[in-house]
Amino acid sequence: MLPNEGHPYFEEFVVKLDFLVITSDNSGMFFGDQSTHVVNFRTLERLLRRSDGDMALIQHVLRTYAEHADEALVTTMVEFQIGSLTVAYEAVSQSRLLEFPEGSWRNSPDRQAMIDEFIAQGAHPFDSFEHRSPDVIVINEAKLGTAGQKPLKT
Repeated sequence: MLPNEGHPYFEEFVVKLDFLVITSDNSGMFFGDQSTHVVNFRTLERLLRRSDGDMALIQHVLRTYAEHADEALVTTMVEFQIGSLTVAYEAVSQSRLLEFPEGSWRNSPDRQAMIDEFIAQGAHPFDSFEHRSPDVIVINEAKLGTAGQKPLKT
């Protein structure tokens, strides 16, 4: 959440938005090849408790969640007979709990010392940009030609 009064030291800042689908207790199906992250609320709650508010850690875990969930998943083959027909399917069996790394950066005294020094020096996060970009960039696609052609003259 952004504070209503704005950031206490900077008039301008950048906000990055990501989508996250939070489900009920049932995680449902995993779609690891999708770009939108899906996680159940209990797993997210555990992640947030262990992250110490470190957004880089949270985003890394969400980006790699499907891989780690697949590694923790244990399956077994179930087979039974119905008359002369054998039915076999793969089922999920009890697996270890997916664990997350514990973060400590946000509450680190080193972090706060770096922030205090940064502010005392009058630095700004935008100082890392070589040139400040314009406030608004508008691309008029009607003036562009199709692939391989020169732009249309106006």
